[in-house]
Amino acid sequence: MLGLPPGTVKLSPFSPQWEKLYKIEEKRIADALGALAMDIQHIGSTSIPGLSAKPVIDIAIMIPQISDLDKCIPLMESAGFEYLGDFGLPGRNFFVLGNPRTCHVHMVEKGSNHWKQWIIFRDYLVAHPDVAEKYDSLKKELAEKFPNDRESYLAGKAPLIAEILENAAKELG
Repeated sequence: MLGLPPGTVKLSPFSPQWEKLYKIEEKRIADALGALAMDIQHIGSTSIPGLSAKPVIDIAIMIPQISDLDKCIPLMESAGFEYLGDFGLPGRNFFVLGNPRTCHVHMVEKGSNHWKQWIIFRDYLVAHPDVAEKYDSLKKELAEKFPNDRESYLAGKAPLIAEILENAAKELG
């Protein structure tokens, strides 16, 4: 039910179990990081009811400042997460869990633009099921076209994601 080899794209229908699995990992992370974790959020497609998703739980963690990363890495590693640096996204620190991967953790400092975009995107799709359905259709089409090419899958989603973020920003004023 959960897990995907790196680099592959395979979508699963929405599962209410994803929120339960997120809660388990959220607690493990909170226990490991303590006060260093200012906020922990379930993000990505597994956090949006009704949306199909790669069966990997995405979690965002806000830390006070990037200099706290040196304290966070060994704590996350002791909880079983592997640290992969920014993994191609400057300003984000990326951790993974499992083989196949069951969890992606994105750690950013307070005030991060990444954080704002992840939360706005999630909340906008939850509030706009018609837009979520459009996004879901595109994801399914791209997953079928690029099952072993995650980069092309992500590139194919990028224009619609940018449009959704732009519309969300306008709505928020």
